[in-house]
Amino acid sequence: MIVLIALCFCMTSMFIYAEKQQKYVPAVILKGLASLSFVILGFMNSSGTAAASKIVTGLVLGCIADVLLNLRYVAKEKGKPVFLAGILVFLSGHILYLLAVFPMNTGKIFCIILSVILTALLMKWIFTKITAEKAFKIGSSLISVG
Repeated sequence: MIVLIALCFCMTSMFIYAEKQQKYVPAVILKGLASLSFVILGFMNSSGTAAASKIVTGLVLGCIADVLLNLRYVAKEKGKPVFLAGILVFLSGHILYLLAVFPMNTGKIFCIILSVILTALLMKWIFTKITAEKAFKIGSSLISVG
């Protein structure tokens, strides 16, 4: 498991470097491999419970979303729909994470209220800092909240 974590760290570092060099095809591959490492780690540590299954499925969706979000640089003519698809897949994964851990929470009402307030504040801040189309703003906000 330690080897897989180290490989994940290396692939993530190489992804960041490749993306900064605007070498988007290798960057997408490296990002996908790094995300796949998370999926494998999640599967290796899964207890077989319903919550663990939801988390592993969320990790799989996150892996798919990572690739889709980075494909927008490779397939520029289809960048917007690919990006928006990535946002929806990421959101789906994060909903599964919430469904996995929410039943274990003892302070549900407090957490819901706090989440709504923090999400609203974060979205307000993001909308003042980023100039982008509304769909991209909303999607980016959802990703950062998740």
